[in-house]
Amino acid sequence: SSGINAEYGTKEEIEESVKISKEAVSLDVTDGTSWYILGNAYLAQFFLCGQASNVLKCSLNAYSKASADEKVLSDPDYHYNKGIVFKYLDDYSNAIAYFTDAIGIHPQFTECLSELNDLKDQIIKTRLLIKNKGKLKGKNIAIMLKKLKEKTMIQNPTKVSMTTFDVLNVGPNEDK
Repeated sequence: SSGINAEYGTKEEIEESVKISKEAVSLDVTDGTSWYILGNAYLAQFFLCGQASNVLKCSLNAYSKASADEKVLSDPDYHYNKGIVFKYLDDYSNAIAYFTDAIGIHPQFTECLSELNDLKDQIIKTRLLIKNKGKLKGKNIAIMLKKLKEKTMIQNPTKVSMTTFDVLNVGPNEDK
């Protein structure tokens, strides 16, 4: 299946654009515009050829190298696209920063304003759900925790203890 998208082309065309963009970068590794175009090609590939995070990281790497070019930095689309990459990497603070930069350059950038407002709303709603424990009553939380503990013990009979979020560390948390 080609995965045809009227705006961006087929999967094969997107992959070809990545290849050609890489070739352009290899001709002049100091050309920010070529890096920016490569970043855009990777971003299109992410959306149209399977949303793999490694493709987003390639896009982010290309955008970072493009940032050495003042002309690229003055383009609101550069900031918007980089913000999109950060959004899909779940790095919301950087996404907001880049969306804000894009709007600073082009205050009427409606797509970017919409993304920024949607992201801020999503963050506020998520914070409220966490604060309000998903709007669940204490009794329902206790029932859910009991069922979770029972299911966890059945699936993984090793020693597992229940804990609160503030006790967890980044990365693996053995026995929790």
